Amino acid sequence: MGRLDPEKGADILLQAASGLDADIVIVGDGSERATLRAAAPPNVRLVGRLDRGAIVRRYSAADAFVLPSRSEQWGIVLNEAAAARRPLVAPEAVGAACDLIEDGVNGHRMAVNSIRELVEALRALSVDPVWHGHAAKRSRELAERHTPAGRADGVASLARRLVG
Repeated sequence: MGRLDPEKGADILLQAASGLDADIVIVGDGSERATLRAAAPPNVRLVGRLDRGAIVRRYSAADAFVLPSRSEQWGIVLNEAAAARRPLVAPEAVGAACDLIEDGVNGHRMAVNSIRELVEALRALSVDPVWHGHAAKRSRELAERHTPAGRADGVASLARRLVG
């Protein structure tokens, strides 16, 4: 989901997807769209930009969400995917990864540009349906901490500790 520009790392996802027994859907548009489409293995579909309703349906239909960005201050799409109860995979360079991914619990964190680690994470996601259910639940719990209301509660709690 998002911009298809070099820093987003979709090329890493394409390389990791090659040879995997998984269907990968990439949503978005950007400067790398034509290059990515030309390099996409048969199990990867680039569907372009979608309206908000279609994006929500894509989150619901997905087994997991991967954000392979090389650099990302936060990565709001991780919040969205976690709120949709998806297991998550993202590199440590994504700010939200540290708060929204408990490695091995609701997804996997990986090193930036590590095709090997991304392949391992994608394979691990498809192995155990029981883990997948627990991961989905935990993603939602972690996402709830990062809503506007959750952030307001955190600030209020900090203020009470500082004053009291």
